[in-house]
Amino acid sequence: MTVIIYLLSTIRLTDSIKKRRFCALLFILIFFTVLLKILSMKDINLIIGVSGMVLLLGAFALNLLKVKTQDSHTYVIMNILGGGISTYYAVTLDAVPFVILEAVWTAFAVYKLAQISILLKKTSIKDG
Repeated sequence: MTVIIYLLSTIRLTDSIKKRRFCALLFILIFFTVLLKILSMKDINLIIGVSGMVLLLGAFALNLLKVKTQDSHTYVIMNILGGGISTYYAVTLDAVPFVILEAVWTAFAVYKLAQISILLKKTSIKDG
């Protein structure tokens, strides 16, 4: 997956509309591939873990391909949900290092969302 994301980041599409369409098609392809894998799984905890991973990697890919910025609500919310779900999954595995990693990841994403919200309020007050 990381190799695919790296290779995609090296592709230079000149038209931003083409780039967005390409990214959307790629995301849909990856989503359905993962969905088929999830549907074949029997363990609900594994399904939860894969869901968290898909959200985190999806946010990373969207940011890397410059479809979403680090300041976009979509990017931050995907990180909060993915980190939270991955934290739960790490707890069920008793994987303490990953519990810490994912909990800190989620906390920073929540902090970033608060920063974005405060910034939006300040700019709307100035505009209003």
